[in-house]
Amino acid sequence: MFPLNIKRIEISRLVPHEQFRENHVSEILASFKRDGFQLRPIVIHRLGDGGLFLILDGHHRTEAARRLNLNYVMANIVDYFDPRIVVRSWGNEAELSKEDIIRIALNGMKVPPKSTKHVVTINGEEAPFQDNDFIEPEIYTSLRALK
Repeated sequence: MFPLNIKRIEISRLVPHEQFRENHVSEILASFKRDGFQLRPIVIHRLGDGGLFLILDGHHRTEAARRLNLNYVMANIVDYFDPRIVVRSWGNEAELSKEDIIRIALNGMKVPPKSTKHVVTINGEEAPFQDNDFIEPEIYTSLRALK
């Protein structure tokens, strides 16, 4: 089992490393409005002692929440350097190291959407973060709780 550390985190404390696709943000925005909740937490890593967090998975959900003028999102805080967490590429892009991703984010830069694919090894098998009940479990959080 992967340890869960799910907290309500201020959006202003989140540092992205990837751009987002407008059409996907629109889809998530529509589902947030229709359903009235955030279904799964995003996944983040604490960046030192400054109170900032790197978004590992959930750039589109975060942008949708931002557009709804929410102040918070639900997030699972993980140790990015846990050896069970691995970063891959989705396609032909060069794979970036965890250090590269942190450096990109801290310098205010962003890689193209879906350039990084974070996976976690559970029971000897790699699985993407996205919709993974071990790292992004279904937790229905009312948008009112995220204002």
